[in-house]
Amino acid sequence: MSEQLDIFGTAPSSHSRELRNARQRERYANDPEYRERRRSETRERYRNDPSVLEYQREYRRKRMANDPEYRDRMRAKKREERRARRGSRKLLVGLIVSQGALCRICEESLPTDMARIHIDHIVPLAEGGANDPVNLRAVCDKCNLIKGE
Repeated sequence: MSEQLDIFGTAPSSHSRELRNARQRERYANDPEYRERRRSETRERYRNDPSVLEYQREYRRKRMANDPEYRDRMRAKKREERRARRGSRKLLVGLIVSQGALCRICEESLPTDMARIHIDHIVPLAEGGANDPVNLRAVCDKCNLIKGE
């Protein structure tokens, strides 16, 4: 592996590399903007890299096969996700009934296909809204998707 050369054409010493790494670790720990920028750069770099995705799938598969604690945690996590989806379906039905089966944006009848009915936040989560039922409304898919554009 070739070393990077400094401005004088010499390889940096291990001491200077250690100092640089220590400064970067300290900045990462103490500067939230720097930390978030570095995290988002890393996420973007690896998000769609097929070799990374394949490595992650293989790693998870092996770990599921060989680590019973990990397997139990992942199974419990999936169970919780299924329960949460069931709860959101009950919530959606409750919203539809309380709204008289009308879309809260266009005021037309909601579709009969449940997959085309969306739960919308009145005050978006990004603006400090909550997942509380008083901040939720049932809307048709067309209205919700147009609203996001």
